[in-house]
Formats: sequence, structure tokens, C-alpha cells
Amino acid sequence: MSEIIAVKVKKTNDPVYQWSANENHGAIIAQVQFNGDNFDEWSQLVRMALQFKKKYGFVDGTMAKPKTDEAEYKDWVSANSMVSMWILDTVDVDTRSRTEGSTLSKYDMCQPSHQIKERTGSV
Repeated sequence: MSEIIAVKVKKTNDPVYQWSANENHGAIIAQVQFNGDNFDEWSQLVRMALQFKKKYGFVDGTMAKPKTDEAEYKDWVSANSMVSMWILDTVDVDTRSRTEGSTLSKYDMCQPSHQIKERTGSV
């Protein structure tokens, strides 16, 4: 006789995993594109937009990645990917090409180039 194994699936009701109709991969979250010279303005607008959408935790680390066997894992990966796309859509093409292949978040990739600019006068 075969054994029946119950799998407990947790439905995530956390608002961070909830999406409104206008939250899609093409949504523009900030009207300013980061170009290497405008980090302060750009980061403030992106931060406010993501805080409004309850998604800033993916940037500041407070929305930690669950373990792969946790019920929230797939939802986290999906939401993190959406936030990454939103951020990339606010970065100009030249700057964006410097972040490809990085294991850092796309938001964090923009900050060092801004700090280098402040110290040396060029990115």
C-alpha cells in the first residue's frame, strides 16, 4: 500500500507579493534615468517609488531571499526579478551595460560609479 504524504503549502498574503494591474515589467517607476552623474536624484525617485509599491525591501535587504524549499521562494524570485527590471528600465543604456553579469543588485551597481565620479571627476 502506498503512503500518502501531505505537503503543506503556505499561501503568501504578504503585500510585497501582491501586484496591482499597473505593476508590470514595462511600468516606469521614475521619470529620471540614471546616467552616471545623477545618482542622488535618481536614487531618491527610485527609492520613493519602490517604497510606495512596498518593494524597497528587495533593494535594502530587508526582504531576504527565502530558502529554496520555503513556500515563498518562487514568489520572492518573481518579485525580485520585477524590481530588477524596473530598476534597469531607469538606467541609461551605457550605464546599464556596465552592470550586466554582476551578482550585485542593479541598484547597488549604480552607487559605486557615482561614488567614483565624486572622487575622481569621471566614471
